[in-house]
Amino acid sequence: MTVTQWSIEHLNYDPEVLPWQAEIMDALGDPETAEVGLQGPAQAGKSEIGLGWLGWSIEHSPAGFMICQPDKTLAQDFVVRRVAPMIKNTDALKAQLLPEIGADNIFLKQFRAMLLTSIWPVAAQFRARPVPRGWLDDFDAIDDDIDGQGSAITLLDARATTFEGRDKKFVSSSPARENGGGIEAFVAEGTDERLRPVCPSCGERIELDIRRDLRFDDKGTAEEAEATAHVICPASGCILDPDAKRDLLDSLATLPNRGWVQTNMKVGRRRRGFRVDGLLAFTSWPKLALEWRRAQIAWETRQDEAPLIGFFNSRGGQNYRSQMTGEKPVAISVLAARRRKGWKLGTVPAGVRVVVVTVDVQHNRFEVGAVGYGDGLESWLIDRYAIETLADGLTAVQPLRYREHWAALLPLFSREWPLADGSGSVKALTVAIDARGGEADLVAGFWHMCVAAGIHPGRVTLLQGGNNPRADLIGRARRSDQKSRGGAKRNSPAKWTVNVHALKNILDARLRREVPGPGYIHFPEKLGEQYLDEITAEEKQKGKWVKVRPRNETLDLLVMAYAAILRPPFAQSRTTMNWVPSEFRVPDQSGGGLGAPMEEPARAAPDAERVEAGPAVERETATPAAPAETYAPPAPASDWIGMGGGSWL
Repeated sequence: MTVTQWSIEHLNYDPEVLPWQAEIMDALGDPETAEVGLQGPAQAGKSEIGLGWLGWSIEHSPAGFMICQPDKTLAQDFVVRRVAPMIKNTDALKAQLLPEIGADNIFLKQFRAMLLTSIWPVAAQFRARPVPRGWLDDFDAIDDDIDGQGSAITLLDARATTFEGRDKKFVSSSPARENGGGIEAFVAEGTDERLRPVCPSCGERIELDIRRDLRFDDKGTAEEAEATAHVICPASGCILDPDAKRDLLDSLATLPNRGWVQTNMKVGRRRRGFRVDGLLAFTSWPKLALEWRRAQIAWETRQDEAPLIGFFNSRGGQNYRSQMTGEKPVAISVLAARRRKGWKLGTVPAGVRVVVVTVDVQHNRFEVGAVGYGDGLESWLIDRYAIETLADGLTAVQPLRYREHWAALLPLFSREWPLADGSGSVKALTVAIDARGGEADLVAGFWHMCVAAGIHPGRVTLLQGGNNPRADLIGRARRSDQKSRGGAKRNSPAKWTVNVHALKNILDARLRREVPGPGYIHFPEKLGEQYLDEITAEEKQKGKWVKVRPRNETLDLLVMAYAAILRPPFAQSRTTMNWVPSEFRVPDQSGGGLGAPMEEPARAAPDAERVEAGPAVERETATPAAPAETYAPPAPASDWIGMGGGSWL
């Protein structure tokens, strides 16, 4: 009995829905094949294939079995959601479960002739558990090196050492490695089989590629893309409407190997690798076009590649290569060409609708930046300086040692930045603090200091960087203090975790925009080159940004400014600034405000003429480096953020 036959009989599996799945199932039961790899979109039946193999093993061919999920929570969820119901609802499996107490645990299930172990990628989980069969699910979400002991494949192979010749592993995943490693490499090193159905129009066998063959109106809305979705036959240029997808899938059932064609002819069938394109999975072509267009719009309006990454990895079954991949880091000469003549550092030019202040905490200073945002998320670096002394001008700031030195930041909430045309001034909407720049109690203490001084908590934004490049741009706020009986105190500091790698991807794309407009970043005329050097102090390596020079404060301040705009209840996904409260909205300026139309930046010098800022460069401070006045808490000016009925919130 093949795995497919067992699944049809016991799991009500329908091989006609996606005919290509049956070939992978049967490969898992083929004695000639020891390794099976499957790369494809999410929700394409990878779990159904693995569960069919598991059930076949329990009832028809018992052997020790191990399932590894990316973490403990997912391992537990998979057992509860998928494995346990399959056993409960399948008489043939339920009959194999031992009747002893404790035989049906979540992470260890005991059957008459085998054990089923569910683990997560920790080296200790693989030890002392010899098994001939293993399933590594969602493989690209598992680290390449587990606790310094090697990859999950290496650890699994070690568990099957004494079963050589009878061992079998299944590695399945949606791709999530920009460099092409993980599941893509595993599949490519095997037979690397691709689907080639028969075109219902011209009769040729074709290999579809969602990146090349899915077409739609890519200039309009997402709904217009959905309505115009179609596929172009790569053999003859036939136009295939969405209904043709069923014909393509049906053609696979009658083809040799159910339509799979081996492309790596250097290997035998010991490792069979399969790639599934999203055009031949469950999601309809119109839905794919809708989601792709939405991702395109996110890139066009916000320079956010995350939706594109998610679309191609999860829907297309393809590894997404960033549009920035292979690009050289932005040169200082390119950024220097952006400095706008006539715009004075420390003033707010026309186009700005709201100002945010950001603070990077260092052991002997506060690095401060003021950034203005306008419609389309066009931005201006308005001010940049360091607070190195207290208000007396003599005492050196040491924020990581003295809690009271954080009071040097309080004047930032009442400070007003003059408009470039001289018609008025504006205060910052919020001051964003690097919550990981100091110890947690110091940051929390500053929040309480602000509240005690009469500053509304909504104007204090505490940010901490996350290291997961696939996380949301900004996560939900978490309160620092807990009630004695559990739960978070609402009158305690809230911290937002931001995806610094994704935000730096966005900033990098915006720094490469050549024409002022949505997403463009402007610099004032006399912004010091040491600050430009700090903006280019990191490079993207293997999907993450790493420092290549020690000073990167200005880059961090720009990242924090964008994160501060994204946090609730501010802009979030909006690209216009209509949401800004009137008290903090920058008024329109006259023609003297250096507004549009703006000169196009001068062409940058070649990379060979890049200007490096050496240690001899003097720190430029165009605005006062520290407050000179004694801080007096301002009286609340309005109910803008929830102090009374009918408030902005």
